[in-house]
Amino acid sequence: MNWRVISCLTSGRISGVDIFAFHLTEGLLRRGIDARILMTHPDKVEIDRLPLPQGVPIDTLPKEWRSKRRYRRRALREYLKSQAPCIYIPNYDYDHSPISASLPPDIYTIGIVHSDDPMHYDHVFQLGRFWDAVVAVSQKIADTTSALPRVEGRLHTIPYGIPCSHEVSPRNHGLDKPLQILYVGRLEQTQKRVLDMPRILDRLKEKGIPAVVTLVGDGPARSALEEAGRDHISAGNLRLLGTKPNDEMPALYQAADVFLLTSAFEGLPVSLLEAMSYGCVPVVTHVRSGVSEVVHDGKTGCLVNVGDIDGIADRLAELEKNPILRQSLSKGAAEFIKQGEHSVDRMVDRYLDLFHHITRERAAGAFERPDPYFAELFVRNWQCRIRRNMRRLMTRAGYPNSP
Repeated sequence: MNWRVISCLTSGRISGVDIFAFHLTEGLLRRGIDARILMTHPDKVEIDRLPLPQGVPIDTLPKEWRSKRRYRRRALREYLKSQAPCIYIPNYDYDHSPISASLPPDIYTIGIVHSDDPMHYDHVFQLGRFWDAVVAVSQKIADTTSALPRVEGRLHTIPYGIPCSHEVSPRNHGLDKPLQILYVGRLEQTQKRVLDMPRILDRLKEKGIPAVVTLVGDGPARSALEEAGRDHISAGNLRLLGTKPNDEMPALYQAADVFLLTSAFEGLPVSLLEAMSYGCVPVVTHVRSGVSEVVHDGKTGCLVNVGDIDGIADRLAELEKNPILRQSLSKGAAEFIKQGEHSVDRMVDRYLDLFHHITRERAAGAFERPDPYFAELFVRNWQCRIRRNMRRLMTRAGYPNSP
């Protein structure tokens, strides 16, 4: 079967999901698969706008921001019908994804659980029964997803892949320069806890450890971060570079000693994989996600508890004082990523296998979507019901920031 693969995004934001969608689309195009991105909210103004890559086909829904949701869903349904037979990947496009409940048989749907975030589990809880397959980006996320109803037999684990054929510069800096620490991602507090950065610099200053933290990205917490880190910004120890295009990232990764991630919850951060592939030593929070599947404490990086500012500062101080340890962890991080499990080619292979699988399953009658009439009734109130149900479920399970 000649598939056409449609990966939906909203408007192009700084997020691992968007980067994943571009990597997957580029990888499929190299294999001769007709693949494209569809922006469903191209007119939406984003604080954290992502520079779009060249060479990737990008379609858009009509720029009618006043349209009611049902009309925009209808527009997406008609677009997918015009592309059929095709594979539809809704990603985090929650506004439009309910149409997956009532699509014709020649449109296959693959839902992806991108993060250990209640919203992603909400998505599966309500719509997973209508999807041909559910993909988790890490084994730990798959374990949580498997406890949700009606996904048995259709759950697959496919980690993110990144380009990783580049050379790695040795991290052999001595003690004559500040420790170079890099963060790449949204400037956001609830998940990313970026306001921990100035506090970490405070602790390093108290310890007499010279360090520079560089943040690449933008988002709603930028103003608060500038206020909290005003003194460090003035001293040149905290740098906010804003959004950078992908072709400028290699130089930033090569110049950094450490990749710092202070998140409260994650999926499998693409920026973490990219940083490790360039030999940055990850100092990251030990969260329930795919992070600990790639960062093995003392071998490929350092794991610390969420909110443990002193613990993070201690690990950074140890790396600054011990160039031999820094070089060892840098080598371990790069070698782990370059083993091949997290390459774009490996990820594309797994998705192609999945496309074959869902096609066979549908042809054999092993999977049929529930009745469309029931689906439409169900979808009308899913967004008002799910938060009430999942808030109780995720709070009981101990998730931070439950919806």
